[in-house]
Amino acid sequence: MALNNKMRELEIKEKEEIRKILLRITDYIRNSKEDIDKIGEAIITLDILNARSVYGIEKKCVVPNINNREVLSLVEARHPFIPADRVVPLTFEIGKDYNTLLITGPNTGGKTVALKTAGLLTLMALTGIPIPAHEHSSIGFFTGVFADIGDEQSIEQSLSSFSAHLKNVQEILENVTKASLVLLDELGSGTDPAEGSAFAMAVIDYLKDRKCKSIITTHYSEVKAHGYNEEGIETASMEFNVETLSPTYRLMIGIPGESNALTIARRLGVSEEVINKAKSYISDDNKKIEKMISNIKDKADELDEMKKQVEFLKQSAQRDKDAFEEKLRVIEKEKNEILKQAYEKADIMMREMQSKAAALVEKIQKEENKKEDIKNVQKSLNMLRSALQEDKSKNVEVKPKVARKIDYKVGDRLFVNSLNQFANVIKINKAKETVQVQAGILKMEVSMDDVKVVQEKKQKEYNTFVHKKTTSVRNEIDLRGKMVDEGIFELENYLDRAVMNSYTEVYIIHGKGTGALREGVLNYLKKCPYVKEYRIGGHGEGGLGCTVVTLK
Repeated sequence: MALNNKMRELEIKEKEEIRKILLRITDYIRNSKEDIDKIGEAIITLDILNARSVYGIEKKCVVPNINNREVLSLVEARHPFIPADRVVPLTFEIGKDYNTLLITGPNTGGKTVALKTAGLLTLMALTGIPIPAHEHSSIGFFTGVFADIGDEQSIEQSLSSFSAHLKNVQEILENVTKASLVLLDELGSGTDPAEGSAFAMAVIDYLKDRKCKSIITTHYSEVKAHGYNEEGIETASMEFNVETLSPTYRLMIGIPGESNALTIARRLGVSEEVINKAKSYISDDNKKIEKMISNIKDKADELDEMKKQVEFLKQSAQRDKDAFEEKLRVIEKEKNEILKQAYEKADIMMREMQSKAAALVEKIQKEENKKEDIKNVQKSLNMLRSALQEDKSKNVEVKPKVARKIDYKVGDRLFVNSLNQFANVIKINKAKETVQVQAGILKMEVSMDDVKVVQEKKQKEYNTFVHKKTTSVRNEIDLRGKMVDEGIFELENYLDRAVMNSYTEVYIIHGKGTGALREGVLNYLKKCPYVKEYRIGGHGEGGLGCTVVTLK
């Protein structure tokens, strides 16, 4: 007994301790209630975000662009409840070129799925859930999404199918705005077809006038024709393969669809008598509309086939064009390279000929009677080289060159490598990168690479005048092409140097021309203190174009 009593006392103490612990925990939780609530809200938020992320990864979803223009543009959109290996992506757009999309086609063709896909993906995107579509999809910032989809018949509320639809449509029409998205399935169904189609067209016009965005499905031929003929309404259809009696679930924009009810009935085994009887009850207007729709679909199929052929031919032509341009580029490159090499060889040959001519001129200059021959030879060489350079520039393509920096000007003296002597710059041709120089009586056009600026050695100046024959002065001066004052100035300097070099006879080449330069030279020679006598050049000396001066 004692042990039992002891055990009960311990059990009572244990319960008391548990009660105390629970009271302490309860007090702690009561004091931290606000923090616990915040933590709970944060956990819920993180769980929602995590659920959205996990869903987006598993379903290969994307976050679409949210626009503020109420434009719904779905690209390769998929209903999230249809398996990925069976779903046919939908691509359509409303709110940009048109505000109403009217979808027609047979039963079980996918019209309702298209409506649900548009509404469900819009709501998912606006609540921050990634959608199963292409990343180029764009969802408008709609303030409300209104839908009337399915059969709302209710015995308890004494509502027929049509009455239930009317109730939903009335509520939608009272609340829609420009920023609303309206989805109506089988608008006007459940009552007399004539009245139902009239009601459907009136609702479509009402929604179009309110500029809200709406997607509507129908079977009525009159509604199809109304949507096809009215501006601001785009028609579309769910494709159905009548050969296999199976829908393809492809949404074709711009083409109204056929219901194909009688075709399906025939394929399912309904007697031909019943089918023919049914056709006889179809009004002529409905037959015309169905025929129009059939013709439009046939034309659309033909256009699609022609588009494929044109695209194939376009790609083929582009491939041929690319191949031809590549061959042409290779040929032009080879041609340009061959011409370039040929002209380079010709240029090298001309350089060699000019070097030989310079050496020949140096040798012949001592023979006074062959000066005119030298000039003619040099003139022919210059003309030949200029022709080669011009021909090369026309036939050989060259890359744009950076402007060459030139540190000399007309009148400066440069050292010509091919002549191995100094020459005066007469003309600079930057376009051809050539320089026309004159060395004595020798005039020639050389490349800028063939000349360089080298300081000529100058005579030393002393307090007493001492002259050494170190300055190279020829026994002739060429004044052709110069003005009278310029020519007299150069002639005066030349005669000073000629006298210092102990010349007794020099040749002044002034050319024939108008005779003005010659007259100026003769007038100067009459007064020049260096001149003993002068005469006009004889045979082999230049004739009237040259004056021979005897110095004192």
